[in-house]
Amino acid sequence: MLRLKQAGLVVDRRDAQWMRYRLSPDLPPATFRLLAAALERDAPTTCAAAA
Repeated sequence: MLRLKQAGLVVDRRDAQWMRYRLSPDLPPATFRLLAAALERDAPTTCAAAA
């Protein structure tokens, strides 16, 4: 995450012992959408068949 923060792609905040990261709101809109889509695609999905 340090490299993403140094590149200006993410911002962080401390929440007790946790560090929370999110995409930087200062990103150009096209870059924000591209990264958000990539993160959404890689997010784990739940399998309804496993229920």
